[in-house]
Amino acid sequence: MSEAPHSLQLADTRSPFAKALHILRDGGACSEEIVGDLSSLVVELSRKHFGITSEVMVEGALDGAVSLVSAGLLLAVGRSHSDARVAEILRNEGIRGACAVFTRYVKEITEGHPYYKTPHEVLRCFFTASSPTQGWTGGFKELQRLHSEAKHETDMGLVKEWLVRNTLQGRRLIQNHHPVIDREMTHEVIRLVILQYCGIQENIETDFDIEDRDINDFSIDSPTGDPKDIYITLPQASYKSAGLRYKELLAKMPLKLRLTLDPLKGQSWFDENVFLQKKEPKKAPKKA
Repeated sequence: MSEAPHSLQLADTRSPFAKALHILRDGGACSEEIVGDLSSLVVELSRKHFGITSEVMVEGALDGAVSLVSAGLLLAVGRSHSDARVAEILRNEGIRGACAVFTRYVKEITEGHPYYKTPHEVLRCFFTASSPTQGWTGGFKELQRLHSEAKHETDMGLVKEWLVRNTLQGRRLIQNHHPVIDREMTHEVIRLVILQYCGIQENIETDFDIEDRDINDFSIDSPTGDPKDIYITLPQASYKSAGLRYKELLAKMPLKLRLTLDPLKGQSWFDENVFLQKKEPKKAPKKA
């Protein structure tokens, strides 16, 4: 007696937009407006981003439009979503509504990200990540990554403002018209204030020679040889003292700012910038 063949279930790799469109069509709720707006979006993307001189370019614009609308629908739905809920959003808000949500998300990125300051730059990253191999998921993940970086940059700006107003070290930077204040260098201001507060130093790049490895009880190392990658190593006693001062500073900060420097997941600012000095192995005495 032969056994019944096992049923083979294939993963549904269609985009959220394709799934939602299928649900609406099966239910007779797919309006001509949705199809028309999709066509208009493809034309717009072809002209502005992909080109219109070949069929391949137009197909790329169609894929880009599907990825863009899918991202907008997921952003509109939120974390807990289902195909039915996405279809409902598409029916109620349409292509234009999904694009509006996507546009607002991109604006949040450009307002906070340190490098990507225009929508065109963000869209270029989004469409590049929406490759034929990764599809819409690659673009959506890239968009979320850029948004996370922008949010972190905005939060770090709030940390900087708090530090320069609520610490003696920060107020001195303003009083002395330090260059990093004038140039609005957020991360450099945070670095200077925290290092000074922890009693480590004032300005490691300008006050000390990078080649000197043992100045005032701390040393400078660069894992790549690039001065930009400089970090500080401290001996046990100094490292412990600086760590306690850092925790003291965190305790004074509002919770949101504290979590920016010391997140629940990942490394704290201190652990990323200050390291415990490795003990040099003792050399064996030379034999006579």
